[in-house]
Amino acid sequence: MNTTDEYWTVNGTSLNVPGWNISTLGGRFTVPPLRGEDITYAYVPGEQPGTYLPGSRVLTFQMWMIGANPTTGDMSVDQRRMWNDNWKFLTRLFWEPREELTIVRKLLLTDPDTEAGYIQTTTCRGRYAGGLDAQMTGRTRATFTVDVKLADPFFWGDEIETTIEVGDTEVITNPGDFTAGHKNFTVELHGALTRPTLTNFTTNPDVWVHYENVISSGQSLTLDTEAYTAVASAPEVSIPEISLNRVGYISYSGAHSWMGLKKGANTLGLSAVSGDGHAIVRFRPPYL
Repeated sequence: MNTTDEYWTVNGTSLNVPGWNISTLGGRFTVPPLRGEDITYAYVPGEQPGTYLPGSRVLTFQMWMIGANPTTGDMSVDQRRMWNDNWKFLTRLFWEPREELTIVRKLLLTDPDTEAGYIQTTTCRGRYAGGLDAQMTGRTRATFTVDVKLADPFFWGDEIETTIEVGDTEVITNPGDFTAGHKNFTVELHGALTRPTLTNFTTNPDVWVHYENVISSGQSLTLDTEAYTAVASAPEVSIPEISLNRVGYISYSGAHSWMGLKKGANTLGLSAVSGDGHAIVRFRPPYL
């Protein structure tokens, strides 16, 4: 039973229940630090601006826990035993040295289009980094903190999918807080297409990715910008998947990860020497 509309879960367990809860917002609404540095040249005054990227960050959950049933809030049980059970459960939940935790955040925000309130659901992954030192404020009540390090500093929203026909353009909106493209981003090119190019015309200069080959009707090529793979489908050919790699036919410009979306609206177009195929762009927006 959640006690609020806005809440957090860790590996499917809510942190906002009658037996334990989050006491303050401190530490959970920080922004990632910047990774990079400016460049100094001999005989040149000052420094030249360097390239900065978001670094990893730590979320700090400041919580309290009591000797109550976490599902119902019932305190008629043996509260000392229930406190011990609750603490045992939470330490087992957070203390996972070999695995990342899946953290879901539900946050009340205003929809920019309708100006109505809505609950935004985003997901991140992190690993226990410290805390879990109970400070007793009574035999059956304690406060404590839990630090979770996010190697990937972003919370990720639900997947957005857009189809672009060859010869057409589509506006794709990235509602996130950072450029989308380095992770959770794929492009499917569906034939028939000869030497297709997908271009983001909103950036300056344009960002484009090109496939210097033919995709036959009924076949496709999937570009994964995180893995840097270009895998062709071959439904009628029984050969190892490694032979379907077409990364050697890929060229690109403007984005290290082949393709990307700026924050806000982006105009993307698909062109080809010939063919009547289409592209499907799928991405999850990154949030702070």
